Amino acid sequence: MIQPVIFPKANTGRRLSLNSDELQFFDVFGFIVLKQFFSESEVERIHKEIEKAKAVTFSDQSFDPTIPSSERLQTIQLSSAYSPFIFTLSEDERAYGIAKQIFDEKLIGHQCHASMFVGDTRWHPDHPPINPYPDHRYGIKFGFYTDTLTADTGALRIIPRSHKQPYYGDLKKMPGISNPENIEAFPGFACESNPGDIVLFNLNCWHASRGGKAGRTMLEIVYYSYPKSTDHIEAMQGQIKWSKQVFKTRTDEKNAKPNYREEWYLNKGNSPLRARWIERQEKLGLA
Repeated sequence: MIQPVIFPKANTGRRLSLNSDELQFFDVFGFIVLKQFFSESEVERIHKEIEKAKAVTFSDQSFDPTIPSSERLQTIQLSSAYSPFIFTLSEDERAYGIAKQIFDEKLIGHQCHASMFVGDTRWHPDHPPINPYPDHRYGIKFGFYTDTLTADTGALRIIPRSHKQPYYGDLKKMPGISNPENIEAFPGFACESNPGDIVLFNLNCWHASRGGKAGRTMLEIVYYSYPKSTDHIEAMQGQIKWSKQVFKTRTDEKNAKPNYREEWYLNKGNSPLRARWIERQEKLGLA
């Protein structure tokens, strides 16, 4: 007899961890959908802040719905001045609490990012293609959208168990998996979501999306496990170098606003937690 998929029930309060069934589901399949992670008032606040951030970001040059995100990523510039709630979400005790549960206390958090996507997104994992396979506990992402998304309107699709070897490597060898025309050719689970829901997934998971409208907005929080070997450190250094290169080649530097990444690192709010993360990045040569 086929048992029903175990997904968490809707939140009734602040959740600081996953229950045992959720943790097992995440470990086995590499992802989980957390319904109503944010309250209605928080969803409203996120919406107001992201709209303000969009207005600032695209004040000089409007958002272009004709350029695919694979060619130019249209990143939304966040700031503690006009998006204070979003700006510090990686330090929120709920996301951080779950990250600690998956890794341990000594992890590395990053600032929240936001982007507006255009077109379909091909199958890919979230780490450099040139890097060897990292440990399956390498990193995690909390992804959330400002619109309701279904399988045919841009919901994140994930190939279950693709975060672990040998499945990860087998997929990498599959002909045509990186072709955006082949999204439907590979079996994936569509993580349909409403505003306030979170899609938590392992960075090694192969994921994609199809059918979303131009300008669909995704916010993300990323945490990395603290490296415990030379190979792990080199993989993270490669990740940071690759991320910077992708940002440089897929954004319009001429019209870019002041770098919110630099503002986050300045830590003007004197967050002890953020200070620890920054210190760890600097120690490993990642900052």
